[in-house]
Amino acid sequence: MLCSHPAVEEAAVFAIAHPVFGEDVAAAVILKQPAPDANEIRRFASERLSAFKVPGTLLIVRDIPKGPTGKVQRKRLAVLFADKLARFEQFPTPVSKSFRAPRSQRSKPTSRP
Repeated sequence: MLCSHPAVEEAAVFAIAHPVFGEDVAAAVILKQPAPDANEIRRFASERLSAFKVPGTLLIVRDIPKGPTGKVQRKRLAVLFADKLARFEQFPTPVSKSFRAPRSQRSKPTSRP
């Protein structure tokens, strides 16, 4: 969906750690010229996607790692950009201060005999 933005040449979405939810959505984007800012691309995504699918972190990059078959290496993206993500100012995911993860018998893992 990010590739449908007129200024985006290529994009890859991958998971990053989130302190509350476990994982969050991040995206690496290669831009065409003239390049918009990351906020414009996030705004474009938020108009077309559910809120939980909009990347919380958007990295503007020069290259997206791919394997020998041309597939995007999402795990490698997360590792390569871990240092950038640690310094990068993330857009906070709106979470109520009273939010608590569900605690019920159904949410607990079960073991098989």
